[in-house]
Amino acid sequence: MIFDVKITEKPLADPSSSPGIADIPATSGARVVFNGCVRNHDGGQGVTHLIYSAHPEAEKFLIKAVRDAIQFSLPEGEGALSSEVAGDNAESLDAVFVRHRIGRLEIGETALLVVVDAPHRAAAFKVSTEIVDQIKAQVPIWKDQYFSDGSNHWSNCP
Repeated sequence: MIFDVKITEKPLADPSSSPGIADIPATSGARVVFNGCVRNHDGGQGVTHLIYSAHPEAEKFLIKAVRDAIQFSLPEGEGALSSEVAGDNAESLDAVFVRHRIGRLEIGETALLVVVDAPHRAAAFKVSTEIVDQIKAQVPIWKDQYFSDGSNHWSNCP
């Protein structure tokens, strides 16, 4: 099972050609891709760009959030990761690939990329949804959103 989870300042390419994803063997029956993009509006205001900042240990939190999502989503014995990574779950997922951007992102750029490969679609959809939810809940990454009127607003910031 491939488990590749990182925070990066580098722009995220088309998921099918991203390094790491292109190397996943085509043995799965399902691949779910979540591509979280920067949108041009929020709450009725125009958005010009975002700046994501992260705690120095954020990648550790990211890895934990992904592990927790897998544990929560799949019954014992059906998880994707080796026991060292995800506890007693083993065998149901083929790959989990996650990248979260930090730094300045322009409209349309990918901020979060989640790819889950599994033998069947149900597990892939369930795990990918839970990964996004757990990242938002657990990972200390903060968004400074810049609006077209010149103002800005921090979110997900304690």
